[in-house]
Amino acid sequence: MVGRRRKTTVEPLSDHLDGPSRRINVNVLESQHETLVQQGVNVSALIRALLDAYLSSSVIMLPVDKTTRELYDLVLKSTGYSDSDVGAHLGPVLKQLLETRRQELDALSRRFKGK
Repeated sequence: MVGRRRKTTVEPLSDHLDGPSRRINVNVLESQHETLVQQGVNVSALIRALLDAYLSSSVIMLPVDKTTRELYDLVLKSTGYSDSDVGAHLGPVLKQLLETRRQELDALSRRFKGK
């Protein structure tokens, strides 16, 4: 039904924010809203956390496949590690990725220099 409004509880902003704030309207898909409601997610807090991560100079967000996500969740749940602990391992992996790519490009370059 178009124009239907859901009754929502509005909490005072001052209970959740450390500084001046601005109220905005955000459109989400009905399915997203239903899922968030079912999970009991505080949407305002979620959006603020995502904005903090997006605007941070030390946080990255990566799309991953389902298996990687499940492994990540398992590591965090079963080991007590945090995102920071996992992130500490990312730098060396990225350096190795760059080194592998450099070697591939060097091999390609040598191959075409001979022609």
